[in-house]
Amino acid sequence: MVCDDVNTMITQTGTPNIFDVVYPNYTSDTTVIFTATITNEDTLTDVDTDTKIVDDVRVDPVIDSFSWNDDIHDDNTLYTLTITAHDPGSQDLTYGVVCDDANVTIAQTGTSHIWNITYPDYEIDTTVIFTMTVTNEDSLTDVDTDIKDVNDTEESGDTGVFCGGNTGIRTDIIDYVTISTTGDATYFGDLTEAKVSTGATSNGVHDRGIIGGGDTGSRVIEIDYINIQSFTNASNFGELTVARDQIADCSNGVNERGLFAAGRNSTGGRTDVIDYVTISTTGDATAFGDVSTTLIGMAGTSNGINDRGLFAGGKGWLSYYRRIDYVTISSTGNGYDFGDLTSTGQYAGGLSNGVNERGVFGNRYDGSTDNTVDYVTISTTGNASNFGDFLVPRDGTGACSNGIHERGIFGGGDNGGTSYNTIEYITINSTSNTTDFGDLTVIRRQPSGLSDG
Repeated sequence: MVCDDVNTMITQTGTPNIFDVVYPNYTSDTTVIFTATITNEDTLTDVDTDTKIVDDVRVDPVIDSFSWNDDIHDDNTLYTLTITAHDPGSQDLTYGVVCDDANVTIAQTGTSHIWNITYPDYEIDTTVIFTMTVTNEDSLTDVDTDIKDVNDTEESGDTGVFCGGNTGIRTDIIDYVTISTTGDATYFGDLTEAKVSTGATSNGVHDRGIIGGGDTGSRVIEIDYINIQSFTNASNFGELTVARDQIADCSNGVNERGLFAAGRNSTGGRTDVIDYVTISTTGDATAFGDVSTTLIGMAGTSNGINDRGLFAGGKGWLSYYRRIDYVTISSTGNGYDFGDLTSTGQYAGGLSNGVNERGVFGNRYDGSTDNTVDYVTISTTGNASNFGDFLVPRDGTGACSNGIHERGIFGGGDNGGTSYNTIEYITINSTSNTTDFGDLTVIRRQPSGLSDG
């Protein structure tokens, strides 16, 4: 017996008039013709034919559903897309996602059906279309689409806030300024209690600032929060994992994770603990990992949604440090070596221009005030370079910025036992000495700074 499709496999069994027939993998319904012959000992032959229609029985995979981690989408923000699919033939599936806007970043996670989607900076509200595919081993595909409206959010806020500090006694005062202007600070409200040496960070234009730990006469475990555009008193957010002051801080901005690192614990000891919180959700902090050394008085900053946080300088039991650690904010884990500051010291205020990748660390203390401002490129490991000097040398300043709008400010501070209400500003993407901005509402050292930038 033969078949007009040579790809059809025909095998004679142990019984001469019985054949096994195996069809190839057709991509559509196919007609084939079999020719059967019988021949006797006299070599006389009879022939018959049979025409068969062979059904393509391959089965398409199916996208059952898809989901996002958030229904509301803003520009400059990362979201997670999860695709749920199955193959009726139990074949392995390959997943794909594309967007009609090539500027949308699409990255497959370690799990094949989960994708990280990051929107660019839009100038107006924008609609984009995602096309999702699943393909099985037979190269059959199912397709689904999703249309998302992406909000054009304000790129970077412009309100800078200075929290608490020591005026000779601990204070609960919160001040604010408009960073892009110059002038004296205005009263914002009060912390939940008078405290100094807190850590402070925010979720940027999502408008929540958090102020963690501090010293009220003893080390504090509580975290306060403010709504930055509310200009009213702070409320309780939750607790750190360890009560402490002299804390470093940073966040990944509108992606909502804030970190508090290192500090002095309730017995006066140094700690290496890093905590994290979801800034938009009140509650207690969770352990993240550790910085490289048990330290107090580190400074922190980050590149915002680009997701790298830095913790720099500090003091151990016997000496001052210049090391800079880095972490990936959206993960958990210990700090890695980034490089070194240009000099050792603690109490250096940290700030950045966000996704523009420059971090700046202010004056620090290593037995006396070191009038040095350093900068680094946050996305690139390496040692810091000199940025310039303070107009009024002092350590223990609060620091914040309006992000990609490139202005950073340092407020308050101390030099040799003299405290200041001075605010100075820099243009972050330049190098130069600081310029006078205005004054805080009261003279004080070691306030903490945050902004909606």
